[in-house]
Amino acid sequence: NTATRLLSPDGKVVHECLQTKMSTSLARMPDSSGLLFIAGDKSTGLRWRIWFQPYPSGEPFRVTNDLSQYHSLSITADGKKFVTMQEREAATIYVSDSPIRLDDKIDWKLRAISSEQATGESLDWTASGKLLQRDSAWHLFSTDVDGSNRVRLLPNDSVDFSMVACGTGDDVIVGRVLEDNAPNVWRLNTATGELKQLTFGKDIEKGSCTP
Repeated sequence: NTATRLLSPDGKVVHECLQTKMSTSLARMPDSSGLLFIAGDKSTGLRWRIWFQPYPSGEPFRVTNDLSQYHSLSITADGKKFVTMQEREAATIYVSDSPIRLDDKIDWKLRAISSEQATGESLDWTASGKLLQRDSAWHLFSTDVDGSNRVRLLPNDSVDFSMVACGTGDDVIVGRVLEDNAPNVWRLNTATGELKQLTFGKDIEKGSCTP
């Protein structure tokens, strides 16, 4: 959890707004009616959106509700407009047959196998030929080699970090962020759904298997 604090000139806390979100930029309304701030929470895959916190009381509410992300804030002197930077992520997964020899004469026959707005932030192949991937909302999926049969792994998790295939079976190593907000590494069997926690630290985000 984070807190936004309003301080008097001598450093005393006048008001404190507790948040369950990660906050970055903030800007105060000229009439002191509240604060605009940028925050991301696990329920939206840490997507950075613009929120408004009324002052002196009231619950924060979201100003933006699209698939874009926002960075930095500034409010005009009359408080009627604000300026921000909008980011719209886009990513496509392409595959190709592996050439026998790598040189500058290769004519890559790349073909797109994904149609989502932004997937493929992290990729790995399992021994059985499944393609592991993470999207921009920090959700994990597996697909067939042609992008079909897309299945979300760990659908009850809000945020998961990169995963890597492990061994010759169906195991993968996943960095999970649960309610304690302490990332740790788990082993997941993608065929059975069996999970086992491997680390018990405060911030262990990813792992890798020996051959």
